[in-house]
Amino acid sequence: MDSHCPGQHRHLHDGRSDGLVPLQPIDLNKTNTFAELLHAMSNTAFAGRQLGQAFEVLEEMAKNEKCAVVMTLSGAMTVAKQGQIFCELI
Repeated sequence: MDSHCPGQHRHLHDGRSDGLVPLQPIDLNKTNTFAELLHAMSNTAFAGRQLGQAFEVLEEMAKNEKCAVVMTLSGAMTVAKQGQIFCELI
């Protein structure tokens, strides 16, 4: 049930007070490498943010020599004849 009654004032929040980080537009004039583009994408929304964050995780994994990697696969990948790709990765 909505606790808001007509005529009463509600306190509205902004994103910053809720701990949200504002999105940043990508300036292609400031990105000279693919890595810079992926870092910039982590400050956008939707799949761009996810791609940028995945790149940052991959970067940290590559820097850490003690990082263990576990790969799980869908059975459909082997039926789709993509098994050799994973053999090469290992």
